[in-house]
Amino acid sequence: MNKPKLIALIKLVSDLSQHKDLRWFKDELIKNLTGGNKLVNTNQVQDYINIRRLIIDYSKIDDEKIKETLEIDCTLMYRHKFGLVVVKREGSHIDVLNEGKINENFNQFCLHAHYQAELLINYFLNRKYKIHTFYWVDQNIAVESGGKYYFGRNVYNDSDMVTVTKKGKPVKVPFKNLTKIKHPSFSNKLTFIKKNCFNIKEYGNVFYKIKSIRDSISHRNEIRDLQTVKEEFDRFREVLVGNPSKNIPGKTDPDTGKKYDKYDLLNSKKKYTGKRNEDRIKITELYNSLQLHIFISNQDYPIVIESLEFLKDKIIEHL
Repeated sequence: MNKPKLIALIKLVSDLSQHKDLRWFKDELIKNLTGGNKLVNTNQVQDYINIRRLIIDYSKIDDEKIKETLEIDCTLMYRHKFGLVVVKREGSHIDVLNEGKINENFNQFCLHAHYQAELLINYFLNRKYKIHTFYWVDQNIAVESGGKYYFGRNVYNDSDMVTVTKKGKPVKVPFKNLTKIKHPSFSNKLTFIKKNCFNIKEYGNVFYKIKSIRDSISHRNEIRDLQTVKEEFDRFREVLVGNPSKNIPGKTDPDTGKKYDKYDLLNSKKKYTGKRNEDRIKITELYNSLQLHIFISNQDYPIVIESLEFLKDKIIEHL
C-alpha cells in the first residue's frame, strides 16, 4: 500500500480523536485496535497513534533493509516507552498491555535503542572501511582496510611503526605485527569511532549504559536496586580512603607505601600495578554500576533518543 497515504490517514485519525464531540469515534477505535480489551484506555491509543510522529528520521540511510530494521526497532522502542507491548502476566492466561511507567519499560526501551546504535555503527564501519579488521594498540584500537591502517586520525602502511607496551616497557613495532581483535565488541567499535572518526561528546556514556542494560537483559543478569549498589560503593570507598568523621583511617598501598586517594582510584588515565590496581578496578566497577543504576532510576528517555539522533546525524555527515 502507499506509505505516504497511510501516514496521512494516521494524521487524520489522530486529529479526529482530539474532538470532544467524537468520543464515540475514540471508543470504536479502541475497540477495533484492542479487540475489546477494556484494560486499554484512550491515552494509550493516542500514544500508539503518536508513535509514527516520533520515529527517528532514517530516510538518509541508503540501504533499504538497514533503514527498515532501524525503523522497526525505533517503533518497538517507543511502544515500550508507552507501555504498548503485549505481555502475558504471571499466573494468567490473558494477554494484556504492559501498562505503567516501570523500570522494565525503560530497560526494554534501552534494549531497542542499543539495537539501533549497534546497527548504525556497523553500517558506518562497513560503508567507511569496506572489509576491515580491528587491532589492539595497547588500550587503543586501529582498523586495517585494503592494506592501510587507520589509527589516531592518520593512515599508515603495514611497515610503519607504532609504539606499544611490552613487559612494562614501550617498544616500536610495525602495524602488521599488532594483535588482531577476532571478535570486536560494540565497545571496541565505539572506542575506535570516537578516537578516529568523530567526537561523540557526552553521549558516549549513554551508549555504554544502554549496552550494559542490553547485556543484563540478554544474559538474564539481575539488576540490583539503586540503594544496595550505593551502599556497597560507599562502604568500599570508605575502607579504601577512610572517613575522618568515623575515625576510619583508610588503607595504605603496600606497593608504594602511599595513602589511597579516591580521585586517583577513579582516574582511568593513571596506571597502577599490584594491589592498588586491583582496588582501582573494583571501585571503578562499583562506581560505573552506581552510575548505571542512577541512569535507570532517572528513566531519562529524552537523552537516549537524543543520543541516537546525534549518532545518526554524525554517521551521515561522515560518510
